[in-house]
Amino acid sequence: MAPDGRALLERATLRTEMLFRRAGEPEDRDLSWLDFSAPEGITPDGGTLLFYESGQGGGADYSTFLRKSDGSLPVRVGSGRALALSPDGRWVLSVSLRRPDSMDLTPTGPGENRKIQVPGVAAHEAAGFVGSDGRMFVTGRDTAGKRATWMTDMAGAAPRRLPLPEGHLLMQNTFSPDGARFVTSCPEKKLPCLYDAAGGNPVPVRGAQEGWWAVGWDAAGRLYFRDRSKRLPETLWRVDPATGRATSVAQLVPRDRAGVLAVVSVLVAADGEAWTYNVMRRLSELHVVTGVK
Repeated sequence: MAPDGRALLERATLRTEMLFRRAGEPEDRDLSWLDFSAPEGITPDGGTLLFYESGQGGGADYSTFLRKSDGSLPVRVGSGRALALSPDGRWVLSVSLRRPDSMDLTPTGPGENRKIQVPGVAAHEAAGFVGSDGRMFVTGRDTAGKRATWMTDMAGAAPRRLPLPEGHLLMQNTFSPDGARFVTSCPEKKLPCLYDAAGGNPVPVRGAQEGWWAVGWDAAGRLYFRDRSKRLPETLWRVDPATGRATSVAQLVPRDRAGVLAVVSVLVAADGEAWTYNVMRRLSELHVVTGVK
């Protein structure tokens, strides 16, 4: 407030934007749809994206969509928060905000919806397809609020806890193409570690550094990391776990940086030739108001 009674007011707009690029393209394509677009899946060839809308456009129950990366109009799959797209593009996995005790498996073509529930899980928080044989990982909370990650199948049968250290869990699909290994932080260090999906036995990833977060593998067995050691831009790195060779793939930042707060999530196609990420942007308008009473 000024002494003469004028007031300075701010009107802020918060949104997330979904960006996509193929290797060799000079800049990102904006594939955002409504006001809070968040990618959760990408087909192996980068041709289709799975995303959901959680803002005003998505509605109180959120909305899940599929969209071709050529920019054609999205197709609404249903309500809920998207979790994963199967490697063959035939199934979408999502969770209802009102009934998080189960997940919805929805066909992208002809077929019937299915319900998947891991026994003892009261709220399914993250999930993804592992390999090509119908396995899945599921992270969730029990009725006491304790969180853990399980391996199961598309029926939710015979779940087993993944061999993770106390307090560790998976919120993003970082399994190798055959599902035999996954990446998350080392037990006592900030470095990424490779874990055996059956026995654990964490080993630091050769070539990876502190502040790098794993975002997936490609079909050739190479790992991808986002460097979170600085806010913007983030760097997308490709690492050969056999040799430790690290190669910079892309800078993750919109051309227009005005109001961009952070990169939220990153996904890489299995062919290693395309990726998508979303950023949060906050823009403000300032107004001088007189006659406030």
